[in-house]
Amino acid sequence: MVRIGGATARADGSIFHITWSLDQVKGRRAVESNQVLADKAWIPLAQPTAIRLIPARF
Repeated sequence: MVRIGGATARADGSIFHITWSLDQVKGRRAVESNQVLADKAWIPLAQPTAIRLIPARF
């Protein structure tokens, strides 16, 4: 989960997050991360970690 502009919630109601590709894991898909974030508890880091992002569309 990440905060962008101070918020974790996206306009579509889902959560900003970083997804590692699951295409290499048999039977898994990257879109599953949205459901996991919605269903499971998460714990914020004690200290935020800055990550440099480069905007792109795929």
